[in-house]
Amino acid sequence: MGKLPGERFELRHYARLTVAKNNHIYLARDNHYFSVPYTLIGQRVKVIYTRSMLYVFHKGERVAIHSRGFNQGSYSTLKEHLCSQHQHYRDRSPEYYRSKAAQHSKVLSRYISLLFKQGKIPEQLYRTCDGLLALGRKVDKERLEKACNTAMEYKVYSYTFIKNMLENNMTEATAEPSARELPEHGNVRGKTYYDQYQ
Repeated sequence: MGKLPGERFELRHYARLTVAKNNHIYLARDNHYFSVPYTLIGQRVKVIYTRSMLYVFHKGERVAIHSRGFNQGSYSTLKEHLCSQHQHYRDRSPEYYRSKAAQHSKVLSRYISLLFKQGKIPEQLYRTCDGLLALGRKVDKERLEKACNTAMEYKVYSYTFIKNMLENNMTEATAEPSARELPEHGNVRGKTYYDQYQ
């Protein structure tokens, strides 16, 4: 009998995925994003994953390898994969999104600029920016600006926050209820009434 394998046997799972504009593929099973070289944006890739690892292949060649990530909605990113690390690739960049936002509104442009100052890798924010620009095409400019101003006031930089504000009509100004005086009537006891019991 031969030696037992040095590594534990792991089931393999297969998927065919498209590389998004933010340099990542999305593995729905984990609700997790994995980076792929920027030259493959828009391409279909073959993904093989086990309990612990994920491998990405394009035309039979392995182009990326990651430890499997299980943080819901998070990113596993290798900087060398990112288009922001390559000056000649400018189709998607913070400047691109700031410029697109400025065509719509100065407030939206400022909001997106602050979004990129949150310390995240730019590619991890591109989906948020795409969502915000899409809202800019669908929603009244004044309402979107109010939502952005509120979000900036609370330092919340999130597409979901802006979308929820708009869907729940939270951009409408709510006036503070004015203090009204009580109406006069005969059942009100004044100070002199209570003085007699001291």
